[in-house]
Amino acid sequence: MIIAGYRALAGLFPWMVSLQVKTSQSNWAHLCGGSIISPDWVITAAHCVEDPDQPIGRINAGSLVWNHEVSIHYPVKIIIHSTSREMSDIALIKVSPSFVFTEGNEGEGAIGAVCLPSPLEQFDGTVTVSGWGSVYDPGSGAEFNIYPRELYAANVPIIDDEICEQYSYYFKPGPYLCTSPSRSELAQGACFGDSGGPLIGLVNQKAILIGIVSGANTIPQRCGETNNPAVFSKVSSFRKWIKLHAGF
Repeated sequence: MIIAGYRALAGLFPWMVSLQVKTSQSNWAHLCGGSIISPDWVITAAHCVEDPDQPIGRINAGSLVWNHEVSIHYPVKIIIHSTSREMSDIALIKVSPSFVFTEGNEGEGAIGAVCLPSPLEQFDGTVTVSGWGSVYDPGSGAEFNIYPRELYAANVPIIDDEICEQYSYYFKPGPYLCTSPSRSELAQGACFGDSGGPLIGLVNQKAILIGIVSGANTIPQRCGETNNPAVFSKVSSFRKWIKLHAGF
């Protein structure tokens, strides 16, 4: 669950997908988020797809509730940019069958692609992160690995690279960017299970995928706090790589 966020409205994030794995009881479980970028491709975090012991089995699209089966797709090809977190945390998944985009992208069941930024495009200000990450109460000092069924989102500001470097052990300007709560006393942002999900900025009222959730990494048990910024892969830095493999 996004910390200090709001429940997403139907049709607001038509590109949002749930990457799911089979449990030991043969049930499906949400592992990570991802974003549809074309009828055949999803983009997510590399660390979501590189564990051979926990392979992504299916992808659910078009639902605000991750375990409501609306549009099920299967990974047929996974391309990881790099296994070094200092280099990147980004991956592409080719799916089958292809996504069928809905007209207008409105209401429950809406499916559509998010726009990509231009190469090296820069963003600042307030942006939006969404996901089905774990429920967590920072004030309790305890972590609860309980994943809500409903999609949540939060509006958070991008912070300067210099600030993020003080707290993150793998953050590097260029491949990454960071967000932090809008107020110092408020824990807010991405948490466990939000990995791979989108960070969205608006340009001329158009949603642009500017980041992919990588982690809140220095103090994992204190998601969304000011001294523990959330780190995102900066999509504009990987546009040439995306075009090389996905063709656009």
